[in-house]
Amino acid sequence: MRCFKKSAKCFVLSVIATIVFIGTSANAEGQIPRPEHPKTQFRREAWLNLNGRWDFAMDPDVVGVKESWQSNPSKLNKKIVVPFCVESKLSGMGQTDFINAVWYRRTFTLPKTWEAKRVFLHFGGVDYECRAWVNGKAVGRHFGGSVSFAFEITDAIRKGENDLVVYAFDDVRSEVQPSGKQSTRRESYGVHYTRVTGIWQTVWLEVRPQQFLKSVHIVPDLDEKRFIVTPTVNEYKRGLQFRATLLTPKGKKLTSESVPAQSGNTAVLKIKKPRAWSTVDPYLYDLRLELLDGRKVVDSVASYAGLRKFHIEGNKLYLNNKPIFVRFVLDQGFYPDGIWTAP
Repeated sequence: MRCFKKSAKCFVLSVIATIVFIGTSANAEGQIPRPEHPKTQFRREAWLNLNGRWDFAMDPDVVGVKESWQSNPSKLNKKIVVPFCVESKLSGMGQTDFINAVWYRRTFTLPKTWEAKRVFLHFGGVDYECRAWVNGKAVGRHFGGSVSFAFEITDAIRKGENDLVVYAFDDVRSEVQPSGKQSTRRESYGVHYTRVTGIWQTVWLEVRPQQFLKSVHIVPDLDEKRFIVTPTVNEYKRGLQFRATLLTPKGKKLTSESVPAQSGNTAVLKIKKPRAWSTVDPYLYDLRLELLDGRKVVDSVASYAGLRKFHIEGNKLYLNNKPIFVRFVLDQGFYPDGIWTAP
């Protein structure tokens, strides 16, 4: 019995040690946190994840822009792990006091295959105001802490190493800026919790051609056994075609349709033997979305979609034309170590 207790104790300690190791190794030097593509429903193959350790500085007096910190790397003398906010433990900072302004810096080198193409700098989320400079040149400014955005940086990049500086301003006590459930006190209270300042989602680079797909709207139509796919192109030129292809998760082609890539045109993908998405069988189709100039594919995006239908009749909710009982549960979406960002 004593041996069993000793073995059990050793096993528990071993498990705890393993958990601690996994948690700390995720931010180890050379590893990229959150390495997965951040936009799985609109995924291009050519992209570069910029998560990891960045140079960092807090700007408590909000003087950095006036003093041109974007041109003075020595001001950023701390380190932070992106994409975790400065208040989180996973960022390596864990600074939960009021922070109105922060600065980030890192370098990157583009793949040679990206030459002569358009390059975009993406942010999954920066709270609240964001400015960015590449090689000292201002490339964009954005307001809004919970919306993804991108700046084109093609004219600012150079061969070899490039310098990227990001500034974020966030004043939750201003009574002007939306703050959601972020606490305006030093401590959490009621339904208001730890603040989120600066970068809190993945930062990445993406290459695009001259004409590209800006977005694609996919509508499932269960009754008609089809998907309706509507593209938006950045710049239409005569002869451009949009092609949507529906595939199984294993890559088997089911159907495809091409239409002129003009605004308002739709591709209709009809399915002979449809498999509906449901809570019991959450089946997802893969989609390949392409922009063609003649026979040449100039842009390609991967996506996915489920064929399902929700509607209400009387006091009942229906899924795929069958009544379904729903028990609602509140998920706050706050993580102990990452706050808004999942580990």
